[in-house]
Amino acid sequence: MKIERLAGLDILKIVSMFLIVMSHFAVHGNWPPMDTITLNSGLISLFGSFGNLAVNCYVLITAYFMVDKNLNVERIARILFKVLFYSVGIYILLSLLGFVTFDIKTFLLYLPFREKSYWFMDTYILLILFSPLLNIIMNKITKMQLRYLIFVSLFFSSVLSLVYLVDTVVSYFFWFIVLYFIGGYLRKYYNSSMKISKRWIIVILLMFAMFSTIIILRVIELNTGVIIGSGSYYFIGKNRLLVLVTSIQMFVLFSCFKVRSNKVIQFMSGNTLGVYLIHDNGALRYILWHVLLNVGNYFYSRGFIVYALLMIIGVFLTSMLVSYLITLCIENPLFYLLKKPVLRLQEKYDKLWNS
Repeated sequence: MKIERLAGLDILKIVSMFLIVMSHFAVHGNWPPMDTITLNSGLISLFGSFGNLAVNCYVLITAYFMVDKNLNVERIARILFKVLFYSVGIYILLSLLGFVTFDIKTFLLYLPFREKSYWFMDTYILLILFSPLLNIIMNKITKMQLRYLIFVSLFFSSVLSLVYLVDTVVSYFFWFIVLYFIGGYLRKYYNSSMKISKRWIIVILLMFAMFSTIIILRVIELNTGVIIGSGSYYFIGKNRLLVLVTSIQMFVLFSCFKVRSNKVIQFMSGNTLGVYLIHDNGALRYILWHVLLNVGNYFYSRGFIVYALLMIIGVFLTSMLVSYLITLCIENPLFYLLKKPVLRLQEKYDKLWNS
Protein backbone atom coordinates (compact mmCIF):
# COMPACT_ATOMS: atom_id res chain seq x y z
CA MET A 1 0.00 0.00 0.00
CA LYS A 2 1.64 3.21 -1.12
CA ILE A 3 0.53 6.26 0.80
CA GLU A 4 1.85 9.78 0.37
CA ARG A 5 1.34 10.79 3.96
CA LEU A 6 1.20 8.45 6.93
CA ALA A 7 -0.01 10.94 9.53
CA GLY A 8 -3.35 9.16 9.31
CA LEU A 9 -1.86 6.09 10.97
CA ASP A 10 -0.43 8.27 13.74
CA ILE A 11 -3.94 9.59 14.26
CA LEU A 12 -5.23 6.01 14.36
CA LYS A 13 -2.65 5.21 17.03
CA ILE A 14 -3.99 8.11 19.11
CA VAL A 15 -7.60 7.09 18.52
CA SER A 16 -6.78 3.46 19.38
CA MET A 17 -5.27 4.39 22.72
CA PHE A 18 -8.23 6.63 23.52
CA LEU A 19 -10.56 3.72 22.76
CA ILE A 20 -8.47 1.50 25.04
CA VAL A 21 -8.88 3.98 27.90
CA MET A 22 -12.61 4.09 27.13
CA SER A 23 -12.75 0.30 27.22
CA HIS A 24 -10.92 0.13 30.55
CA PHE A 25 -13.36 2.67 31.98
CA ALA A 26 -16.14 0.19 31.14
CA VAL A 27 -14.37 -3.06 31.99
CA HIS A 28 -12.67 -2.00 35.25
CA GLY A 29 -15.35 0.29 36.66
CA ASN A 30 -17.15 -0.48 39.93
CA TRP A 31 -20.57 -0.80 38.35
CA PRO A 32 -23.69 -2.02 40.15
CA PRO A 33 -25.37 -5.23 38.92
CA MET A 34 -26.82 -4.66 35.45
CA ASP A 35 -29.95 -6.82 35.51
CA THR A 36 -31.71 -4.76 32.86
CA ILE A 37 -30.59 -3.02 29.70
CA THR A 38 -30.68 0.76 30.07
CA LEU A 39 -29.14 3.64 28.17
CA ASN A 40 -26.25 3.86 30.62
CA SER A 41 -25.59 0.11 30.69
CA GLY A 42 -25.72 0.16 26.89
CA LEU A 43 -23.10 2.92 26.82
CA ILE A 44 -20.86 0.87 29.11
CA SER A 45 -21.23 -2.10 26.76
CA LEU A 46 -20.43 0.14 23.80
CA PHE A 47 -17.30 1.52 25.47
CA GLY A 48 -16.22 -1.97 26.49
CA SER A 49 -16.46 -3.21 22.92
CA PHE A 50 -13.70 -0.88 21.74
CA GLY A 51 -10.75 -2.42 23.58
CA ASN A 52 -9.94 -5.45 21.44
CA LEU A 53 -10.61 -3.47 18.27
CA ALA A 54 -8.07 -0.85 19.34
CA VAL A 55 -5.45 -3.44 20.32
CA ASN A 56 -5.68 -5.03 16.87
CA CYS A 57 -5.30 -1.63 15.19
CA TYR A 58 -2.25 -0.82 17.31
CA VAL A 59 -0.51 -4.06 16.34
CA LEU A 60 -1.41 -3.63 12.66
CA ILE A 61 0.23 -0.19 12.72
CA THR A 62 3.36 -1.67 14.30
CA ALA A 63 3.57 -4.38 11.64
CA TYR A 64 3.00 -1.89 8.83
CA PHE A 65 5.98 0.22 9.86
CA MET A 66 8.31 -2.64 10.84
CA VAL A 67 7.83 -5.10 8.00
CA ASP A 68 10.61 -3.61 5.85
CA LYS A 69 12.88 -2.33 8.61
CA ASN A 70 15.61 -3.76 10.80
CA LEU A 71 15.12 -3.90 14.53
CA ASN A 72 16.05 -0.64 16.24
CA VAL A 73 17.94 -1.53 19.41
CA GLU A 74 17.34 1.86 21.00
CA ARG A 75 13.61 1.56 20.40
CA ILE A 76 13.32 -1.82 22.11
CA ALA A 77 15.57 -0.59 24.93
CA ARG A 78 13.32 2.44 25.45
CA ILE A 79 10.23 0.24 25.53
CA LEU A 80 11.83 -2.06 28.10
CA PHE A 81 12.82 0.97 30.17
CA LYS A 82 9.27 2.35 30.07
CA VAL A 83 7.76 -0.95 31.16
CA LEU A 84 10.24 -1.42 33.99
CA PHE A 85 10.05 2.21 35.12
CA TYR A 86 6.26 2.33 35.34
CA SER A 87 5.95 -1.18 36.79
CA VAL A 88 8.37 -0.35 39.60
CA GLY A 89 7.74 3.38 39.94
CA ILE A 90 3.96 3.34 40.22
CA TYR A 91 3.96 0.54 42.82
CA ILE A 92 6.55 2.34 44.94
CA LEU A 93 4.70 5.67 44.61
CA LEU A 94 1.39 4.10 45.64
CA SER A 95 3.15 2.51 48.62
CA LEU A 96 4.59 5.87 49.70
CA LEU A 97 1.16 7.51 49.36
CA GLY A 98 -0.44 4.80 51.50
CA PHE A 99 -2.71 3.33 48.82
CA VAL A 100 -1.01 -0.08 49.03
CA THR A 101 1.17 -1.81 51.59
CA PHE A 102 4.59 -2.55 50.16
CA ASP A 103 5.35 -6.25 49.92
CA ILE A 104 8.46 -7.54 48.16
CA LYS A 105 6.70 -10.63 46.78
CA THR A 106 3.86 -8.55 45.35
CA PHE A 107 6.35 -6.00 44.04
CA LEU A 108 8.21 -8.69 42.08
CA LEU A 109 4.96 -9.88 40.50
CA TYR A 110 4.63 -6.54 38.69
CA LEU A 111 7.96 -6.91 36.91
CA PRO A 112 7.90 -7.68 33.15
CA PHE A 113 6.83 -11.21 32.17
CA ARG A 114 5.44 -11.95 35.66
CA GLU A 115 1.89 -12.71 36.79
CA LYS A 116 0.80 -9.09 37.34
CA SER A 117 2.75 -7.53 34.49
CA TYR A 118 1.25 -5.82 31.45
CA TRP A 119 0.00 -8.64 29.21
CA PHE A 120 0.01 -6.35 26.18
CA MET A 121 3.57 -5.12 26.72
CA ASP A 122 4.96 -8.61 27.35
CA THR A 123 3.43 -9.80 24.07
CA TYR A 124 4.35 -6.61 22.21
CA ILE A 125 8.01 -6.87 23.22
CA LEU A 126 8.15 -10.51 22.10
CA LEU A 127 6.59 -9.54 18.78
CA ILE A 128 9.21 -6.84 18.17
CA LEU A 129 12.04 -9.21 19.09
CA PHE A 130 10.70 -11.81 16.66
CA SER A 131 9.95 -9.26 13.93
CA PRO A 132 13.26 -9.82 12.04
CA LEU A 133 12.39 -13.50 11.59
CA LEU A 134 8.81 -12.68 10.62
CA ASN A 135 10.10 -10.16 8.08
CA ILE A 136 12.40 -12.79 6.56
CA ILE A 137 9.44 -15.14 6.17
CA MET A 138 7.32 -12.48 4.46
CA ASN A 139 10.13 -11.42 2.16
CA LYS A 140 10.93 -15.01 1.13
CA ILE A 141 7.44 -16.24 0.33
CA THR A 142 5.10 -15.17 -2.47
CA LYS A 143 1.91 -13.16 -2.15
CA MET A 144 -0.23 -16.29 -2.45
CA GLN A 145 1.88 -18.16 0.10
CA LEU A 146 1.46 -15.27 2.55
CA ARG A 147 -2.29 -15.37 1.96
CA TYR A 148 -2.28 -19.10 2.66
CA LEU A 149 -0.34 -18.55 5.88
CA ILE A 150 -2.81 -15.90 7.02
CA PHE A 151 -5.90 -17.94 6.11
CA VAL A 152 -4.66 -21.09 7.86
CA SER A 153 -3.77 -19.08 10.96
CA LEU A 154 -7.19 -17.42 10.97
CA PHE A 155 -8.95 -20.76 10.59
CA PHE A 156 -7.43 -22.13 13.79
CA SER A 157 -7.50 -18.87 15.72
CA SER A 158 -10.86 -17.42 14.65
CA VAL A 159 -13.11 -19.74 12.63
CA LEU A 160 -13.02 -22.76 14.96
CA SER A 161 -14.09 -20.62 17.91
CA LEU A 162 -17.25 -19.67 16.02
CA VAL A 163 -17.96 -23.24 14.95
CA TYR A 164 -17.59 -24.77 18.41
CA LEU A 165 -18.72 -21.71 20.42
CA VAL A 166 -15.71 -22.13 22.67
CA ASP A 167 -12.44 -20.26 22.86
CA THR A 168 -9.71 -22.00 20.89
CA VAL A 169 -6.26 -22.35 22.38
CA VAL A 170 -4.68 -19.22 20.92
CA SER A 171 -2.05 -17.33 22.87
CA TYR A 172 -1.74 -13.56 22.72
CA PHE A 173 1.64 -14.00 21.07
CA PHE A 174 0.27 -16.21 18.29
CA TRP A 175 -2.52 -13.74 17.61
CA PHE A 176 -0.06 -10.83 17.45
CA ILE A 177 1.97 -12.81 14.89
CA VAL A 178 -1.19 -13.29 12.80
CA LEU A 179 -1.82 -9.53 12.97
CA TYR A 180 1.80 -8.89 12.04
CA PHE A 181 1.42 -10.98 8.89
CA ILE A 182 -1.80 -9.14 8.02
CA GLY A 183 -0.15 -5.77 8.58
CA GLY A 184 2.78 -6.88 6.44
CA TYR A 185 0.42 -8.00 3.69
CA LEU A 186 -1.32 -4.62 3.72
CA ARG A 187 2.04 -2.88 3.43
CA LYS A 188 3.36 -5.04 0.61
CA TYR A 189 0.34 -5.79 -1.53
CA TYR A 190 -2.82 -3.87 -0.71
CA ASN A 191 -3.96 -0.85 -2.72
CA SER A 192 -7.20 0.90 -1.82
CA SER A 193 -9.35 2.40 -4.57
CA MET A 194 -12.57 2.79 -2.59
CA LYS A 195 -13.76 6.29 -1.76
CA ILE A 196 -13.09 7.35 1.81
CA SER A 197 -16.79 8.13 2.35
CA LYS A 198 -17.65 4.48 1.65
CA ARG A 199 -14.89 3.39 4.05
CA TRP A 200 -16.51 5.48 6.78
CA ILE A 201 -19.86 3.82 6.15
CA ILE A 202 -18.30 0.34 6.30
CA VAL A 203 -16.49 1.06 9.58
CA ILE A 204 -19.60 2.56 11.19
CA LEU A 205 -21.75 -0.41 10.13
CA LEU A 206 -19.17 -2.90 11.40
CA MET A 207 -18.88 -1.13 14.76
CA PHE A 208 -22.68 -1.09 15.01
CA ALA A 209 -22.65 -4.85 14.32
CA MET A 210 -20.13 -5.34 17.13
CA PHE A 211 -22.28 -3.40 19.56
CA SER A 212 -25.41 -5.24 18.41
CA THR A 213 -23.89 -8.66 19.15
CA ILE A 214 -23.24 -7.57 22.74
CA ILE A 215 -26.81 -6.35 23.24
CA ILE A 216 -28.35 -9.42 21.57
CA LEU A 217 -26.34 -11.86 23.68
CA ARG A 218 -27.10 -9.82 26.79
CA VAL A 219 -30.85 -9.87 26.05
CA ILE A 220 -30.73 -13.64 25.53
CA GLU A 221 -28.82 -14.08 28.79
CA LEU A 222 -31.19 -11.88 30.84
CA ASN A 223 -34.39 -13.37 29.41
CA THR A 224 -33.49 -17.06 29.11
CA GLY A 225 -30.49 -17.54 31.37
CA VAL A 226 -28.61 -19.06 28.43
CA ILE A 227 -25.01 -17.89 28.14
CA ILE A 228 -23.61 -18.27 24.64
CA GLY A 229 -19.88 -18.90 24.56
CA SER A 230 -18.20 -16.94 27.35
CA GLY A 231 -20.91 -14.27 27.61
CA SER A 232 -22.11 -11.08 25.96
CA TYR A 233 -18.62 -10.08 24.81
CA TYR A 234 -17.95 -13.47 23.21
CA PHE A 235 -18.11 -12.33 19.58
CA ILE A 236 -15.88 -9.29 20.08
CA GLY A 237 -12.72 -10.99 21.32
CA LYS A 238 -9.42 -9.97 19.73
CA ASN A 239 -9.36 -12.96 17.41
CA ARG A 240 -13.03 -12.84 16.37
CA LEU A 241 -13.59 -12.31 12.65
CA LEU A 242 -15.98 -9.39 13.15
CA VAL A 243 -13.44 -7.52 15.26
CA LEU A 244 -10.58 -8.38 12.91
CA VAL A 245 -12.45 -7.18 9.82
CA THR A 246 -13.43 -3.97 11.63
CA SER A 247 -9.81 -3.44 12.69
CA ILE A 248 -8.54 -3.88 9.14
CA GLN A 249 -11.19 -1.53 7.75
CA MET A 250 -10.31 1.10 10.35
CA PHE A 251 -6.64 0.72 9.49
CA VAL A 252 -7.28 1.16 5.77
CA LEU A 253 -9.61 4.10 6.42
CA PHE A 254 -7.07 6.05 8.47
CA SER A 255 -4.20 5.13 6.16
CA CYS A 256 -6.08 6.92 3.37
CA PHE A 257 -6.28 10.19 5.28
CA LYS A 258 -4.46 12.95 3.41
CA VAL A 259 -3.22 14.65 6.55
CA ARG A 260 0.08 16.41 7.03
CA SER A 261 1.88 15.55 10.22
CA ASN A 262 2.27 18.30 12.80
CA LYS A 263 3.70 18.76 16.29
CA VAL A 264 0.41 17.98 18.03
CA ILE A 265 -0.03 14.68 16.19
CA GLN A 266 3.61 13.74 16.76
CA PHE A 267 3.40 14.63 20.46
CA MET A 268 0.23 12.63 21.09
CA SER A 269 1.27 9.67 18.95
CA GLY A 270 4.67 9.49 20.62
CA ASN A 271 3.14 9.26 24.09
CA THR A 272 0.37 6.72 23.48
CA LEU A 273 2.38 3.86 24.95
CA GLY A 274 2.92 5.87 28.11
CA VAL A 275 -0.84 6.40 28.40
CA TYR A 276 -1.34 2.64 28.47
CA LEU A 277 1.51 1.97 30.91
CA ILE A 278 0.25 4.57 33.37
CA HIS A 279 -3.52 4.19 33.42
CA ASP A 280 -3.59 0.37 33.14
CA ASN A 281 -0.85 -0.36 35.64
CA GLY A 282 -1.88 -3.40 37.68
CA ALA A 283 -1.36 -1.68 41.02
CA LEU A 284 -3.08 1.56 39.96
CA ARG A 285 -6.06 0.20 38.01
CA TYR A 286 -8.37 -0.47 40.96
CA ILE A 287 -7.37 2.73 42.75
CA LEU A 288 -7.94 4.84 39.64
CA TRP A 289 -11.40 3.63 38.66
CA HIS A 290 -12.82 2.60 42.07
CA VAL A 291 -11.22 4.98 44.58
CA LEU A 292 -10.03 8.16 42.89
CA LEU A 293 -12.77 8.45 40.24
CA ASN A 294 -15.35 6.07 41.74
CA VAL A 295 -16.98 5.79 38.32
CA GLY A 296 -19.83 3.60 39.56
CA ASN A 297 -21.14 6.55 41.56
CA TYR A 298 -22.30 8.17 38.30
CA PHE A 299 -24.06 5.13 36.84
CA TYR A 300 -27.60 6.31 37.63
CA SER A 301 -26.94 9.91 36.66
CA ARG A 302 -28.81 11.47 33.74
CA GLY A 303 -25.57 13.11 32.69
CA PHE A 304 -23.67 9.82 32.76
CA ILE A 305 -22.27 10.12 29.24
CA VAL A 306 -20.93 13.61 30.00
CA TYR A 307 -19.28 12.47 33.24
CA ALA A 308 -17.92 9.37 31.51
CA LEU A 309 -16.35 11.27 28.63
CA LEU A 310 -14.87 13.89 30.97
CA MET A 311 -13.24 11.19 33.11
CA ILE A 312 -11.96 9.26 30.09
CA ILE A 313 -10.53 12.40 28.48
CA GLY A 314 -9.03 13.44 31.81
CA VAL A 315 -7.30 10.09 32.33
CA PHE A 316 -6.09 10.06 28.73
CA LEU A 317 -4.61 13.58 28.74
CA THR A 318 -3.18 13.36 32.27
CA SER A 319 -1.44 10.08 31.48
CA MET A 320 -0.11 11.57 28.25
CA LEU A 321 1.30 14.61 30.05
CA VAL A 322 2.95 12.47 32.73
CA SER A 323 4.42 10.24 30.03
CA TYR A 324 5.85 13.27 28.24
CA LEU A 325 7.42 14.65 31.42
CA ILE A 326 8.96 11.28 32.32
CA THR A 327 10.39 10.96 28.81
CA LEU A 328 11.73 14.51 28.85
CA CYS A 329 13.20 14.52 32.36
CA ILE A 330 14.33 10.91 32.86
CA GLU A 331 14.22 8.74 29.74
CA ASN A 332 15.92 11.10 27.27
CA PRO A 333 18.81 12.05 29.63
CA LEU A 334 19.35 8.38 30.47
CA PHE A 335 19.54 7.30 26.84
CA TYR A 336 21.82 10.22 26.05
CA LEU A 337 24.27 8.71 28.55
CA LEU A 338 23.71 5.24 27.08
CA LYS A 339 24.13 6.39 23.49
CA LYS A 340 27.48 4.70 22.86
CA PRO A 341 26.58 1.31 24.42
CA VAL A 342 23.30 1.29 22.48
CA LEU A 343 25.14 2.08 19.23
CA ARG A 344 27.54 -0.79 19.86
CA LEU A 345 24.63 -3.15 20.42
CA GLN A 346 23.03 -1.93 17.20
CA GLU A 347 26.26 -2.60 15.29
CA LYS A 348 26.46 -6.13 16.70
CA TYR A 349 22.82 -6.73 15.88
CA ASP A 350 23.23 -5.48 12.30
CA LYS A 351 26.33 -7.63 11.88
CA LEU A 352 24.43 -10.69 13.11
CA TRP A 353 21.62 -10.30 10.58
CA ASN A 354 23.73 -9.09 7.67
CA SER A 355 26.43 -11.74 7.91
